[in-house]
Amino acid sequence: MKKYAYLSLLAALGTACHSSSTSTASNGRPDIIKAALDTTVAPGDDFFSYANGSWLKAHPIPASESNSGIGIEVQKEVYARLRQTSEEAAKANAAAGSNQQKIGDFWAVGLDSLKANQLGYTPIKPELDRIAAIKTAADVPAVVAHEIQLGVRALIGPRVGQDEKNSDKMALYLHQSGLGLPNRDYYFNTDNRTKGIRRAYVRHMSNIFKLLGQDSTSANASAARVMALETTLAKSSRKLADLRDPYKNYNKMTLAQLDKLTPGIDWKSWFGQLGTTSVDTVIVGQPEFYQTVAQLLKTRPVDDWKAYLTWQVAREYAPTLSQPFVEENFKFYGTQLHGAKAMRPAGSACSTWRKMPWAMPWASCS
Repeated sequence: MKKYAYLSLLAALGTACHSSSTSTASNGRPDIIKAALDTTVAPGDDFFSYANGSWLKAHPIPASESNSGIGIEVQKEVYARLRQTSEEAAKANAAAGSNQQKIGDFWAVGLDSLKANQLGYTPIKPELDRIAAIKTAADVPAVVAHEIQLGVRALIGPRVGQDEKNSDKMALYLHQSGLGLPNRDYYFNTDNRTKGIRRAYVRHMSNIFKLLGQDSTSANASAARVMALETTLAKSSRKLADLRDPYKNYNKMTLAQLDKLTPGIDWKSWFGQLGTTSVDTVIVGQPEFYQTVAQLLKTRPVDDWKAYLTWQVAREYAPTLSQPFVEENFKFYGTQLHGAKAMRPAGSACSTWRKMPWAMPWASCS
């Protein structure tokens, strides 16, 4: 520790001794280190502000973002290219069925906010009706399998990737999933900010349920059901530090072993609904989470599952529905959670959604 403090002191002394020099190095090139300094700050009082102050003042975080850095700049460039490609496709008289025609149509529909506002939540109503038709908790896994194929992250978290212990093979993984807040700590931390986020989250869910047509009493009850269920799931979810251990999060199982771990879930049938019929082994990241899922499917009333799945579908597609959904989603996830002050300009969301294979054709990207 003393070594690093000594090096920082040397750096401070070195730059301070040259404080009268210009922001141009001896080779005639701009001295970016010198240009970043804020010499109004004493390096001994606040070295970070001294070393970076001028750069931070010249590069404020955009109102539509929660952070700034090279990643954001790269993202902007990618989105600009996607936008150019999409606009060119929309103007082109492309052959029917061609990729260019599909891109152009997606872009045109995505920018049609008037149409989105006319439709309200109608585009997701078939999915909501599917959920409303659930008779028992035994029906839940099949509905979850269907919604996962539409990009809804509910309850079960499958992915395919290289086997972490045999890179020659691809493997099917199951990870903890299905929380509407970023991670388990948001459900249990007792600091004032996190408690405020939990209260805001419940209000946000209630507001979304109201936009879906529920009265105030029903909406509040639905939000309470979802919060209680997610909190139970969060209790069995691992903390971020525990998720960093590659060995503890690698538990390869046969389907028979997975069935034994989670009585009541027919995994062969479930994977078959995803179009995967040749699964023989699965790598389960957090077995205790799936034990809890199996238990909850046996003990939670069906109305809890209906509320939970309705919320998960609405949460996933709120940014693409009518303006009230877009604004309510941004108010919580954009501002409350991440501190963004303004929504991204029209077209940015379309560029994001173009990368998602499940993007729906009614998606409003305003």
